[in-house]
Amino acid sequence: MHRYLILLLALLQSYCVLAVGGHQLNLAGQWSVQLDPEDMGVKNGWTNRSFTTPIKLPGTTDDAGLGAANSLTPALTKPQLSHLTRKHRYVGAAWYSKELFIPKGWAGKEMILKLERIIWESNVWVDGVEIPQKQRSLVGSHEFDLSSF
Repeated sequence: MHRYLILLLALLQSYCVLAVGGHQLNLAGQWSVQLDPEDMGVKNGWTNRSFTTPIKLPGTTDDAGLGAANSLTPALTKPQLSHLTRKHRYVGAAWYSKELFIPKGWAGKEMILKLERIIWESNVWVDGVEIPQKQRSLVGSHEFDLSSF
């Protein structure tokens, strides 16, 4: 059995696990991503599609070289020392997708998707159907019950 898992996140930085009972399906590895700076993904029907830009999770858009490149030249001067900078800067919605194969033996069991290091808000779609549990938190993990999906 396979499912498309689509995540709309305000910057998924790191760790995803799908847990069933005492078993876990580690979701680390290759995903696809689409930046959505205008927040048009839902309106444009991105809830059940794969994207073309690869990204490795755990990781960040900065790690993947996505976003605006930092134009500051390294130096010991005020502009460079006055604030922290990233190699690539992106603040906004990003869509992540991955095709999963759920073991047949997991049917009917509780399945919890756990996302960590989310910057504020996350939504999840499975095969184009939104999980009705939008999450908002900067400090805790975001958990979605996927049992009925």
